[in-house]
Amino acid sequence: MRLKERFLYEYDLIDHWQHQLRLEKILPLDPAKTYPVCIAGSRQVPPEDSGGPDQFMEQEVKRELALWDKKLRLIEIMAALLPAIADEQSDIRATLELQRAELAILFQALNEATFNRVTINQRLDLYGSGATDWRTRELPPLRTSKLNKSRKISP
Repeated sequence: MRLKERFLYEYDLIDHWQHQLRLEKILPLDPAKTYPVCIAGSRQVPPEDSGGPDQFMEQEVKRELALWDKKLRLIEIMAALLPAIADEQSDIRATLELQRAELAILFQALNEATFNRVTINQRLDLYGSGATDWRTRELPPLRTSKLNKSRKISP
């Protein structure tokens, strides 16, 4: 294969999942790395047996609308918290405590809907090591962001 050359990869011959791939660069083998490795990506992977691209896109529209509902609810909560944030005399922790459980659920739903290269590479490391449960094994929790740590949002 030559650089910039494209090819079509058909993942599922029944549901016709086709992926167009392009060879971007050939890098030297790094003996310190475990292969395969994910360097970039976007969006979540379709679930197995989701009915092919057309049915997946129908489901994806519903998921996106549900995510917008969650994002709008998050904006509503943040708007309600703004007066407490602006008031230096206010105890933001007490105000936030009332919304803690709902915020944790909203953040979890939003995190699950995003592409996560770290998680993918954890799975690929398991796969590369020959683990038979690489798809289902529970992974160690990801480090939370500084915002989540400082605000202690998660339950």
